[in-house]
Amino acid sequence: MIAEATNDILIYLFPALLVVIGAVAVLNVSIGLFLLRRCICPECGKKALRCVQWIRATVLVEGKKTPDTRSYYQCDSCRARLKRSLDAGFTVPTEAEWHRYCSAKW
Repeated sequence: MIAEATNDILIYLFPALLVVIGAVAVLNVSIGLFLLRRCICPECGKKALRCVQWIRATVLVEGKKTPDTRSYYQCDSCRARLKRSLDAGFTVPTEAEWHRYCSAKW
């Protein structure tokens, strides 16, 4: 009688466990694909631009806090180092700026 009750619980628990494991797997694959996407490099035109650092901060502008977002990119094809901010397109960061924000990854 106890064995039958255990089997009944397992019959309902096993499909639920498979659904949870499947959902976690789909979530991991989706996040991985999102993080691995590449942008087109403005220097060489190839889709090899990889984000190496993303910084979200706030700055004071005329006494008010405003959001400031910067991201640093490196091209896997031509090895160009670029920076993108909210208010501008791609610019070339200085060597000191690159080492300050991106040296831990390189």
